[in-house]
Amino acid sequence: MTSLNPMFNRSNTKSRVNTEKAPKTNNNIKDRKKRSDAKIDVKIPFSDAERKMIKQQAKMKNSSPTQYVSSLLAVGLTHGKAFPIVSYSATHKKSIHAKLKPSDHQKLFDCSVEWDCSLREAAYRITSLMINMNIGGIINE
Repeated sequence: MTSLNPMFNRSNTKSRVNTEKAPKTNNNIKDRKKRSDAKIDVKIPFSDAERKMIKQQAKMKNSSPTQYVSSLLAVGLTHGKAFPIVSYSATHKKSIHAKLKPSDHQKLFDCSVEWDCSLREAAYRITSLMINMNIGGIINE
C-alpha cells in the first residue's frame, strides 16, 4: 500500500546523500580596533568606613562612587604631590572601581614602580590622601 505523501514512499534501503557540510572557517580574521576613548579599570579595596565616606561625598557631588574616585585619582596624579605611606590592607572584600585614561594609568603605573607596590596599593595611597584633603576642603574639584 502506498501513501499519498511521497515522502513516506521512500524506502530506507536507498543510500542517502550526505548533506553535512564541512565547518566554515574564517580565514580573514581582523583585529578589532580599540576605542580611542577607552578607559582602564582599577579596583581599589576600601574599608567599610572609607566606602561610606566616599559614597557620601559622591552623593554631594552628584556622581557615582566610581566617577568620584576616578576624578580624585586623576586630580591626584596630575598634581603629583608627595603621597605619604599609608597602611594598606588588600583583605577588604568590597572595592570601588576607578576608570582611568591610558595616560593616567601610565602615571599610576610609574608611581607603583617608584614606590615598589602594586597598582591597587598606589591607587589607594593617592586616593586616601585626596579623600582626606577633600574633607578638609583643600581641593574642591
